[in-house]
Amino acid sequence: MAFAVPLSKPNCPDMCGNVIIPYPFGIGQECSANPSFTIDSRNFTNPKTPFLSSLNLQVLEVSLRRGIVIVNQPVSPMNCSTQQKEQSLGKSLFGTPFIFSRFYNVLIVLGCKNVVLFDGL
Repeated sequence: MAFAVPLSKPNCPDMCGNVIIPYPFGIGQECSANPSFTIDSRNFTNPKTPFLSSLNLQVLEVSLRRGIVIVNQPVSPMNCSTQQKEQSLGKSLFGTPFIFSRFYNVLIVLGCKNVVLFDGL
């Protein structure tokens, strides 16, 4: 006889939309291990859309087996100019329990005379 093992804390939902939300993540602060792992289940679409509240990024997948959280990082447009400017792309993970994966990320840069540096890998 097989028993289903709950993925979330007792009395907490384990899905938002089509995404399974396993503990230590949780929908709402009372269901997560700490604020870094809190998921907001937002009503933007039907089905609902999960967001990692600490970074305000849409969650596409959580896999405890692979140790990953896949999020949707919006495109960051930058304009070409004759001035040399330093601009930051995306979100900083400083102070969070998360890191950028060397295996699951793809960076594509299009534009004029670009130089890209990764700091803190």
